Amino acid sequence: MQGSITEDLACCGLFYGKVLLLSEVFKGVSGLQKLKAIYLLVLIGWLFVLPVSAETDQALKGEALHVMLVKTALKYDYFNQRCRGVSASQKEAKVNRLFIEKYNLTINNFIKQFLTRDPRETEAALKKELYAEIYQFGGCQQAREKGLEDSLKKGFRELYQKTESSPWFPILE
Repeated sequence: MQGSITEDLACCGLFYGKVLLLSEVFKGVSGLQKLKAIYLLVLIGWLFVLPVSAETDQALKGEALHVMLVKTALKYDYFNQRCRGVSASQKEAKVNRLFIEKYNLTINNFIKQFLTRDPRETEAALKKELYAEIYQFGGCQQAREKGLEDSLKKGFRELYQKTESSPWFPILE
């Protein structure tokens, strides 16, 4: 029975760069001690995972969420301009409509208030960043095949939905 716990779990772990089966690690240890050790390993694993996911959720609230939405919308539009030949800034216009309806604030005024004084600087920096990403993928076709377009689209949708329901309100100076 004692050996079956580790065999049934068939768990492997990295320990100083070597893969070890739990059955090798727990040789000569009673069943209850093995079970406690496994629970401890699971707890330690969760301690490493939880702060990252909680921090990500915390970081994407309020101002940070809105800034990320603006940046993602601009990057998605630049991707469409560069790789699809679509000249209309559809996502930027959608965010602009949301900001006007919700905050009586245009996207350019939001950029001026929360990013840089000159929206053109922000737009140029984001365009340069996106074009560098596309170049690293090896061009538009490879970037699309490797999921850049899909990640921008998915990221935009998620951020837009969170922003629509966000209680945050920008305080202008």
